[in-house]
Amino acid sequence: MLIPFLIIAYSILLFSKQSLFTIHIIAIILIFVLFFAHPKTRAVITHIFPIILYGMVYDSMRFFPNYEINPIHIKEPFDMELAFFGIFHEGSKITLNQFFEIYQNSTFDVLSGIVYLTWVPIPIVLAIFWYFKNAEFAKQFIWAFILTGILGAVGYYLYPAAPPWYVAKYGFNFVVEAKGSAAGLTRFDQMFDISIFEGIYGASSNIYGAIPSIHCANPVVVCFFLVKKYGKKLLPLGLFYIVWMWFGAVYSSHHYLIDAFAGLLTAFIGIMLSYLFVKK
Repeated sequence: MLIPFLIIAYSILLFSKQSLFTIHIIAIILIFVLFFAHPKTRAVITHIFPIILYGMVYDSMRFFPNYEINPIHIKEPFDMELAFFGIFHEGSKITLNQFFEIYQNSTFDVLSGIVYLTWVPIPIVLAIFWYFKNAEFAKQFIWAFILTGILGAVGYYLYPAAPPWYVAKYGFNFVVEAKGSAAGLTRFDQMFDISIFEGIYGASSNIYGAIPSIHCANPVVVCFFLVKKYGKKLLPLGLFYIVWMWFGAVYSSHHYLIDAFAGLLTAFIGIMLSYLFVKK
């Protein structure tokens, strides 16, 4: 009964900090229903609980701001992005984020919102599906997913970095009172008259976690294990998912392209480390 205890304890923590949001309530109810509904569904929850536990740790990072540990990097990531991936527009060199702010597109708004909603659900669905097909394979996938996330979290604290939307809103100044933002994903919320992304990002107080991009790292992990499991025939699908997520991250101004490549490296390291945790 350790799992229900941990979920209840974390729920109390969130409630005490007035940070228990709708998405938390839905997740908590779903976990409890599946845990107590049937032995098979309980086995599934137990199997994927490392992912759930990682999600709890990741979510709680907002209670421990990384800017209290290391200096915030605001201009440096912007300058690196401009140097490596800047484009010329009307005589000036700008970032891709700035370009997409000028040329917004409702179709891209929808596509970016959709793909951003998949960054955790798809790994969870695959972990559950593969659990019933090959438990050891699913175990390694979960470890790769979690280790990639842990490495990302370490990176957030070692090199706190402001996302593109922060620069657009606050410039290169460190603003202690700065709040999280759904940035370009706000347009997705507005189109469908919902507040999913505003609820996820608007309440975040730990906003300096742009490098590496775990949103961009997770599809790399998914792609690797799709190819490992089913062969190169699924490589195009995996690459499509990577490009789609990377585009959404840049288009919505949540990440620079350098963040995405840092996420790629993080994913590779996470995958390699997973082989150490799952012995053949």
